[in-house]
Amino acid sequence: SGQGTQATFDPSLIELLLPLIHGASVALPPPGRLLPEMLADFALRHGVTFMAFVPSTLARFLDAAAGRPGLKLRVACCGGEVLPPELASRFISVTGGRLFNVYGPTEATIFATAWECEAQRSHAALPIGRPIDDTRIYVLDAGLRPLPLGVAGEIFIGGAAVARGYLHRPELDRQAFVADPFHAGERMYRTGDRGWLA
Repeated sequence: SGQGTQATFDPSLIELLLPLIHGASVALPPPGRLLPEMLADFALRHGVTFMAFVPSTLARFLDAAAGRPGLKLRVACCGGEVLPPELASRFISVTGGRLFNVYGPTEATIFATAWECEAQRSHAALPIGRPIDDTRIYVLDAGLRPLPLGVAGEIFIGGAAVARGYLHRPELDRQAFVADPFHAGERMYRTGDRGWLA
């Protein structure tokens, strides 16, 4: 894995910990900010096979990586912003690797959902995918009732990865974390994002 995400951004934990728990190594960049265009050189030099990106960084990485032989990148996660379908297709074309569109705020411990991108996607927007292990995704109305397929509502996240709350901010806790009406004694996080089940 190549650690190209700033260590203060929670997805950096995916780049740091996932390879280590699988017995792989992590290539750490030099101190300071590594520009996206320089990430391609970094990935080539260290034989990086896994990275995490935000779409704006991914686009600049691909600009620098296109046509360069020896890139070993096989799997990447992309989140934090809306991932355009054209950019996902471009990643697959340039790298031949797998790209996962991931969604999840920090309050849900990095990623809550993942969807593997396809080479040719005709829809205007990519799905955010299915919940990862120990995570539940709800699309609810204002009364916290589930909405049927295709009807937009607010996305709530439940499960073991939901944060305990904000440090010394009980007023924010009351706004963002609510009782999970589907699992007694558990809470869910109110994302403020809108979506629908397909």
